[in-house]
Amino acid sequence: MTLAERFFKEELEVFENDDIMSFLNDIWSKFGIYSADELEYMTHQETPWINARKNTISDERSNQKISLKDIFNYYNAL
Repeated sequence: MTLAERFFKEELEVFENDDIMSFLNDIWSKFGIYSADELEYMTHQETPWINARKNTISDERSNQKISLKDIFNYYNAL
């Protein structure tokens, strides 16, 4: 099996899983109305993003990873 065949097989398996599809449809229903720029702006106002960039100038590129702990704590509290 080629890499492409394996990739598409895994992709199709996701679409065959009702729980995953329900989850993705819920996300699309809530956020599908926003443009990429709007979504970027929204996420860049959230604590995990801000914490990861606290030592970075606002327009400067960064490869700093967002902490999984910050992600869990922020979204778990919503």
